[in-house]
Amino acid sequence: MARATIDALQLRAPVLIGARGVRGPDIDDYVDSDGQWSIDGSCQALRCLMDAVPDGAPIAIYVPHTMFLLGQLLRISKRIAQLCYLEEGLTSAENSLQGCFLRPVQNDLELLRQTMAKLGLLESAQIHPALLDGLNTMDVRPFDHQHPSYGGCFACSPDAFANMPQVTRLQLEKDATPRSTRLLSFYGLHNRIDDKAVIAQAYRDILNIFTEQAALQPPGHRLIVKLHPRDELLQPQWLRLTLQSLNASYADYCQQNQLNSNREPALLNFDHYYFFGPTAQAKYVAQCWGAERMTRLL
Repeated sequence: MARATIDALQLRAPVLIGARGVRGPDIDDYVDSDGQWSIDGSCQALRCLMDAVPDGAPIAIYVPHTMFLLGQLLRISKRIAQLCYLEEGLTSAENSLQGCFLRPVQNDLELLRQTMAKLGLLESAQIHPALLDGLNTMDVRPFDHQHPSYGGCFACSPDAFANMPQVTRLQLEKDATPRSTRLLSFYGLHNRIDDKAVIAQAYRDILNIFTEQAALQPPGHRLIVKLHPRDELLQPQWLRLTLQSLNASYADYCQQNQLNSNREPALLNFDHYYFFGPTAQAKYVAQCWGAERMTRLL
């Protein structure tokens, strides 16, 4: 979606920041987390964004949402000359998801001031300290079309950004040539689970599920595994090496076939898609190729 928006607007010298560990082709920098409601994580992410456009220059920013602390800080930053939203996953279309992440507790404003001062963010983000005083009473708005610098939304799905003004619908380019390879995708573990023991078992389950599904594939159809970018980054070495030895790594497949591993997999025209757990990729496969091209395993 980011690349389609860049091309449609003919943006010059854009800077792409990957969130939640997304890195690789076309990504200029990345943050391991957008921070959610963590003061330290949110400030580190904001520092990365401010550093991407140096010298205090105005920033036109394109983000999936502004529902967490980072989003609140962007909404009060005087450096944000234009605030736009990009469709990413299911958040822009499902109200239930938008309501899941409301502020769990009040922000520790004194700690926030200290952290921002330590990182030089009050100056670089051009946030007046007085604006932080009202942060705990500030509305949490996943999509703020009332912001004075609101510049619109960009989407590829008909149900994204319902009731928002200035929505531009873009057509994403699909690969015309079908692939014999089949794709098995898993929902994000580290975005949902904090318990290390549970995550460790989940990685073992991934290999077991792949083994079961690989045995069911017809001759001539290779099955490869795609993890959420953050899980790909944090996966144990034994799983990485095992998938490589089985010729089942999505990252390796993309490298072998000169594909951008950050491109939406639904656009790559795999022979069939298997999904384990809730994932937005299923929505895009249905849009691109029809529901008959996919199987939900959970």
